[in-house]
Amino acid sequence: MTVFLGDNGRILLRRKGSGQLMYATMNDSDIRTDVNRFSIDYAHEQVLTGDHLEIRTIDKTDINWIDHPGVDDSFTRYTHVDEAGGIRLYESFADAIRGATGNAVPLKKPAADQKVVFRILNGEEDRCLAEVINYQITTTRETIDTTNLGAHYRKQYEAGLIQGQGRIECFWRRPGNNCSDPDAGDYEVEFSVYLARLCIRLVHGAAFHGYFYIYADDANNDRSVWYESKTCIVTNVAVTVEPTQLIRTTIDFVTSGPIVINEGYIPSFLEQERDDTGREGGFGILIEGAAEELIQLENPN
Repeated sequence: MTVFLGDNGRILLRRKGSGQLMYATMNDSDIRTDVNRFSIDYAHEQVLTGDHLEIRTIDKTDINWIDHPGVDDSFTRYTHVDEAGGIRLYESFADAIRGATGNAVPLKKPAADQKVVFRILNGEEDRCLAEVINYQITTTRETIDTTNLGAHYRKQYEAGLIQGQGRIECFWRRPGNNCSDPDAGDYEVEFSVYLARLCIRLVHGAAFHGYFYIYADDANNDRSVWYESKTCIVTNVAVTVEPTQLIRTTIDFVTSGPIVINEGYIPSFLEQERDDTGREGGFGILIEGAAEELIQLENPN
C-alpha cells in the first residue's frame, strides 16, 4: 500500500487575465525617465506586480514613450507596481518581482500625447506558491430537488452540482532581492502577497488557475496526484500578526466551474512548429526538456 507524506505536495498557480481593456492618454507628466517609471489612473486597482501587460496604441502608430529597439505599435512585458502606483516594465517575471530600477525597460519623454490601451494577458506560466505551511481542499456535491422537473431535465440535474473550496496558509514574506526557492524545482515562485492583492483587485477579479498537488514527482518516475481547477476565486484573506511569531496569511477560495482530481505523470508541454524541411503544412513536435528526452506513453502496455 502506498502512503503519501505531506512534504511531497505543493501548489502551483497560473495567473488569469480578464481581457478587459484599460484606456489611457500618456503625456509628459505621466513618465519619469530618470527611474523608468510611468503612471496610469487607479494602477493599484488594475495592475499587480508580476502581471504580463500588453500595451497598444489606438491609432496603430509606434509607441513614442518606450525607448526599446523592439517597440512598435504594441509592447508586452512584466510589470512592477510600486507603493505610489507607478509602473516599471521588465523582461522577466523574476526581475519584475525584484523591481530594481536599473533593470527596467528604459522610457523617454513623448513628442506628443498618445492614446494607448492596456490589457493584462497572463495565463502562460505555472508558478510555485512559496512559503506554504498547509492547505485544504474540500469538494461537495449539492443535491437538487428534481421532483417537479421533466424526465429530460431530471437526468441533467439529479446528480447535483459539484463545488470546491479550500484554504491555504502561508508565511507572509515580501519578496526582496532574492525570489528563488530551492523547493520550487523548475518553476518560478509566487508569494502569498499576490493572492492578498488579488482579493482586493476591483477591475479584473480575483481568479487564478490552481494545481494542488497531494503528491508530486518531478522526475516522473511515479504517478503524481493533484486537484485542478481552472477558476479559483479568492474570497477571504486573513493576516495574523503575533509578538515573537512569524506573520502568517490565510487565503480562502472557492472554485467556479469544474474541479477534478488527476492521477498520472505530470504533463509535458508540446509545441507545434513549421517543419525544418519547409514543406507546406508540415510541422515538428518539440518537447520542453533535454534534447535526449523521448515521448513516452502514460501506460506503455
